[in-house]
Amino acid sequence: MPAVFSLPYTCYDYGHTWTSSCSQAMLDGGYYVFFESLRIYSIIHALSFILRRKKVNKQNVMHLIANILQSTAFLTYNGFSYIGAFCMSRLVLGNINVMSSSFLPAWIASFMSLFIEKPERHSLLALYVTNVAIETLIKMVHARGFRSPLPHSEVLMFSLSLSMASWLYSQHKLHGILLIIMRFLFGDIHNVTRTEKSTKNYHHYLNAIKGVLKPFVLGVGVQAMLQLVSSWKRIVYKRDFQAFFAKKNLRLPLFLLALSSSYRVISSVLRQGTKWSDGKVASVTGLASGTALLIYPNISLVIYMTTKVAECMYGLGMEKGFVRSVPGFTVFLYATSTALLLHAAVVEPHNLKDSYWRFLNRITGNRISEMNRRLLDEFGFRSSTLQPSFWPQYDMTQVSPHLKEFMQKNAIPS
Repeated sequence: MPAVFSLPYTCYDYGHTWTSSCSQAMLDGGYYVFFESLRIYSIIHALSFILRRKKVNKQNVMHLIANILQSTAFLTYNGFSYIGAFCMSRLVLGNINVMSSSFLPAWIASFMSLFIEKPERHSLLALYVTNVAIETLIKMVHARGFRSPLPHSEVLMFSLSLSMASWLYSQHKLHGILLIIMRFLFGDIHNVTRTEKSTKNYHHYLNAIKGVLKPFVLGVGVQAMLQLVSSWKRIVYKRDFQAFFAKKNLRLPLFLLALSSSYRVISSVLRQGTKWSDGKVASVTGLASGTALLIYPNISLVIYMTTKVAECMYGLGMEKGFVRSVPGFTVFLYATSTALLLHAAVVEPHNLKDSYWRFLNRITGNRISEMNRRLLDEFGFRSSTLQPSFWPQYDMTQVSPHLKEFMQKNAIPS
């Protein structure tokens, strides 16, 4: 619960501190977001174009450019309208509170901006921001002293999700990226007949070994790429390659190796040694092999797996008529998740995922770091934790009397 419920400061006092003009702040926000989102979406859509092996002709290239510009317009309008809604809420309410400080304007801006983007991209965007929002929400809950009484609760959640995904896989109910992941990690193991004599099928063993090594090699490659991206200056200019050989880099490859191998072994033993149904074998196999996460405890991976399984179960429920499609739910989910992330970025950025905080700074030209969070500390969420000594350079003729009073009380020179 916040220490106070509202604060008297203006949007210039705590928000767009680099300019006293709301309209100029909106233009600045849109300007920075436009160029960064243009760069991001150019890469994303170009990669998609290449992976889909589309022909390079005038029609396809024009379609590619149109997609890039449409996605750029979507994100640009999100940044532009966020500042507009931010200032308007302060004007209408006459003060700022926990909700209007960021969540409410972010929700309005995100809701409106998503209609600019193509509908077929809505689900992917909603899923991404929801995953990050859930992880942020967990950190916010932990920061308030609430933790799961169960040790390794993330491993339990992953095992349960993998168990459900395995059951869906055995029933041929998986689709999309989750199906691709399951096939890559575990092969078509649920399609092997129970009467197959594995002891005499050397090709079966050879394929199993190859299937186990592929995830391990992928894990090594992913870790190498991550190190290259994060330490490229040290690698290129100083020829320092020690980052590639750190022990922590083996966690992901070993996790994938343990997950794939244990899944295959347990499934084979249960299929050959019991008369259980394929669904039961798959569920137990997923539950048991999910403990491999102990090697690489990663909450982002757990959340992604859980949300993808929930998405598949929801789709299956609609097919069976157990649940109904909720009109506008994807837009609502995107707006709410994005609003939560921007709320955390303003009110308690120390609880935001590091990579997302860096993304927000990059896409706003560091403007989001120029907000005066020392004023928001009065809400009781330790908003200035990341920048405890930061104080903006104000035009003192434009600030409110309340800000001047705050500066006098805290001996801050003008």
